[in-house]
This record gives sequence, C-alpha cells and structure tokens, in this order.
Amino acid sequence: MGKRFTSVPSESSIGVSLGTAVALGLTSGRVAIMPTTAYLLVGAACQRECSFCAQARSRPASVQLGRVHWPAFPIDDVLQALRARGGAFAGICLQAVVKPGWYRQLKELVRALVEAGGVPVHASAYVRSVGQLCGLFEAGLSDLGFGVDAATPELCSQHKGEDLSRLDALIRVAARDFPGHISVHLIAGLGESELDMALAVRRYHELGVRVALFALYPVPGTRLGRWPSPPLAAYRRVQLVHWLLTTGRARMQDLEFSPDGQLVGLNEAVLPEPLELGEAFRTSGCPGCNRPFYNEGPAGPWYNYPRPLNAAEVLECLAQTGLPVFAAARREVCAGG
Repeated sequence: MGKRFTSVPSESSIGVSLGTAVALGLTSGRVAIMPTTAYLLVGAACQRECSFCAQARSRPASVQLGRVHWPAFPIDDVLQALRARGGAFAGICLQAVVKPGWYRQLKELVRALVEAGGVPVHASAYVRSVGQLCGLFEAGLSDLGFGVDAATPELCSQHKGEDLSRLDALIRVAARDFPGHISVHLIAGLGESELDMALAVRRYHELGVRVALFALYPVPGTRLGRWPSPPLAAYRRVQLVHWLLTTGRARMQDLEFSPDGQLVGLNEAVLPEPLELGEAFRTSGCPGCNRPFYNEGPAGPWYNYPRPLNAAEVLECLAQTGLPVFAAARREVCAGG
C-alpha cells in the first residue's frame, strides 16, 4: 500500500501512529520497537486547552500527540489494513480530540473497528456524561480511558480547566457500571509530589480502575513547552509505588514520605526479589498496551519500557530510585559499569 496520507485527521481520515502505520503496511519505515496495540487518532485541533497537549486549541493543527507523530490516512485504507493485519495486535486504541461531531465520529469508528480488527477496541476520550459512556460501550467499545492527567484538584484546574471532583464522580459511576473496563491516565511532572501521585493511584485503584502512568513530554508551543521532563529518579519511585499499590503488595502505611512528599523509604517485607520488580517499570495501561516512545526517544532515557526488562535494566531502574533499600542494586550497577 502506498504512502497516501494527509496532513491531519479529518472527517474522512484518521491519524495513525507512525509505528502502527508501519506495522499495518500503510507506509514504510524503520521502527525500533513495534507497537503491540494499534494506536489511532480521531480528529485534530482540539477545542480544549490542556497545558501540555500538542492538540491544544492555541496551537496550529498538528499530527503530533505526546512525542509521537500520527500521519492521517483515509479511513477506508486503515480499515482495510486492519482486516488484513489487525490480528497481529492485542487491541486497537483510539485517542479522540474534542471538536464538532467528535462523539458521533468516535462511535461510528468504534463500530467499524470492532468489525475490521477482530480485537478489543479501547478509547481515550473526553466523555462527560453517563449517556456518552453507555453509548460507546453499546457501540462495542471494550475499555474507556479518562484523561485525568493531574493528580490533585488544584493541578487539574490549572492544567486542564477541569473540576476533578465532578470528573471523579463520573469515573466512579463508570467503574461501577463497567467493572474492569475503565482506566485513568496520570501524568507525572505537572507539579505534583510523589505523595500526591501515590494518593491518586490508591484512590483510583480502590475504585477498581486501572491507572496508566505517563511522564510529561514538553511539547514546544504548549504552555508547558519549556518545562523539564520529570526527574528520572522521581518517576522511578512513582512507578514503583504504582506497581506496589495496584498489585496489592503494599499499602500506604508501607511507604515513607518526606515532609515535601518524596518517597524515602519502603517496608522491605512487602518487596519481592529485586528482579521480580521489572514489571514496575514497563508501560502501564490497558492490556496489551506498550506505547513505544510516547514519552521519550529510542535513545533514552526510557521512562516506560515498551518490552520486558533484562536483569541489568531492572537493577539499573532500582538503583535510579535512590532508595536505601536498593543500595545493593546501586553497588552492582556501579561494579558492572
């Protein structure tokens, strides 16, 4: 299939992450790690103004989301490619921007993709009513992700113009009515403390909601375009806390935080053998999602590993946390380096 793509998604086209486009044969190229989910972008030039987003209304229409580029292809071409190769993916993930007609288009695409791909269809969308929620699942959606993004009410208002309490009320209904099929996205690096993030992870986990962690990628031209990405050490500690809480291995009382909210200690009794902790540093989210290089370039440093870690990488990640309990991992990394 040729390189017949447009600049940005439209009513008749859909954005396809570059790695997905290569995997589907829509275009040629070299991909360091293939996506295990097919990632698609519905629409462009969002009407919202999230501080970190490449699709924010104050920016020109763009094919970027995170640090990934999403060239747009005719919808019929994408459906044809998914009929031929969709079984190679664990699922299909739709990212939907808010624009006129976005909900109608999203529902139509969910129906078409369920038929074409033969795999579960997930979506991350600005759903704000029970009616919208139910309509998407009636169309065949398997999982819905809420872009909460900010860990606290203050940061949610600052970065998204959103009332977090109202959003959480809808997430609570969604988790009750569609148990096991709801997730939230949280972005580290928006000004929260590690304790703030831990409390947010616990809150959603107790609702039965999956939590997908992202690291801020500063997109030039956005309000946060000049912000730094979060320190890798802080993100490693957040990943570890996320894994311990969501796997049920630890509770908040097993975690020790400094007065400014940094994780400084862990109850060693809750920790498995060090090499078993590799899962903590992999991409988190819906089943089968590896989201290659959404937050970072292939050259690294990698915030979320899109594949299993080897033993040396696990020890390096543990050493990067700076936690005293992993001093042996730091010594081993230093000795090997």
